[in-house]
Amino acid sequence: MENYQEYKKIKGEIDAALQQIENRLHSFPKNEMGYANDEARKTPEYIETKKQWNKYWSLLQSVNKIGVKKFKKEIQKEYQDKINAANKKHKETLIK
Repeated sequence: MENYQEYKKIKGEIDAALQQIENRLHSFPKNEMGYANDEARKTPEYIETKKQWNKYWSLLQSVNKIGVKKFKKEIQKEYQDKINAANKKHKETLIK
């Protein structure tokens, strides 16, 4: 990751992949507590999906470990810009 845009692109791709995998995990039958039931956890499809999720989660942690340190200022600026935009929008709705 040479620049912040590349970091965001990689992180976005990993986030999207994780979301797809999580959607598959949520499609398995659930027990009364909302977790995948024991029968579902023993199926090859669930086991493979869970392995994929673990792989991408680990990858996201690695990318964030580097990115958060390397692009701290950019992340803080982007976050502050979002807050400022939300505050500005809120103030505009109060004025109307």
